[in-house]
Formats: sequence, structure tokens, C-alpha cells
Amino acid sequence: MTRLCRLAVPYSHMAQYRCREALAALDDLPEEEATSALALRIRGRALYELADYAAAADVFAEALASDPYRLDGVADIYSTCLWQLRRDVELATLAHALQERLPRVRRIRRGHGT
Repeated sequence: MTRLCRLAVPYSHMAQYRCREALAALDDLPEEEATSALALRIRGRALYELADYAAAADVFAEALASDPYRLDGVADIYSTCLWQLRRDVELATLAHALQERLPRVRRIRRGHGT
């Protein structure tokens, strides 16, 4: 079974806002898949929806470190977690990092590479 197929189960749970089931499904994945950028984004979203902002922020930080140009489903929720936690310095640092990455992300999406 491919990684994408195995990640479909927690993704499906999250699509139905079954956060605890999504987290349980992620916990059942092999470590290599559980630490993939997609799995981390799903885990972070589930923790955010459960209002565990501190844990969600940690997971989103790991997701961004793992795949710094994959901003969809990370940047907006991660910044909200940091705001809820009143981590102003981290929020400002994230905003600055995203501003630096945004032009590159736009070029990649248009197919112009680096």
C-alpha cells in the first residue's frame, strides 16, 4: 500500500472533523510516514481543532522545517496557534519567514523553478 493510501484514512477523518480518530490513525502509521510533511499537517490540524494550540504549534513548526515551501494548510493555522498562545516573537519570525518564501512559492507554482 502506498504512503498516500495510508494517509487517506487520517485525511478522511479530518475531512469529517473526527480529530481523535485522525490522531489515532496517524499513530498507527509507520514512523517514516507519520513524520512526513502531509502527516504532520494533518496532525497539526487535528490538534488545532482540539484546541491543543501548544502541541499544534510544535507540529506545524516541524512540518515547516520538513517542507518549508509547502505553506497551504500550515501557515494560516500555525500563525493562529502562535497568536492564541501569545507567542509574539515566534509569530513575527514566522511572518518574516513567510514573506521571504512567498515570491519563491509563487515562482514554483507558475513553473519557473528557482
